Amino acid sequence: MAEVDRLGASLIVVYMPVPGDNLPMPRELRAALAPHESIHVVDLTTAFADYEDQHGPKSLRVTPDDPHPNGTAHRLIADALGPVVAAVLAERRLPSRVTQHPGAGR
Repeated sequence: MAEVDRLGASLIVVYMPVPGDNLPMPRELRAALAPHESIHVVDLTTAFADYEDQHGPKSLRVTPDDPHPNGTAHRLIADALGPVVAAVLAERRLPSRVTQHPGAGR
């Protein structure tokens, strides 16, 4: 965390529970991250639990026996993470040497 502060950077921590289990973020982890203003936490527990409440347990897994997130889970991750990344980037002033990728914004 000192390195993040030294660099004047921001860190985004994504807590993703195992789809179908949805165990909450450990209190110790949340407490360790809380005092650092440069750390933004995205906790997917509620998003995953809400979806699975409507669509069934393990509905965000690749298969019922494979706990890796499926395409729908990745969409939920993107929906939760996107606004945080946008807000962090909006706080930063990009140096003039950074140019937009030719394919960006299409």
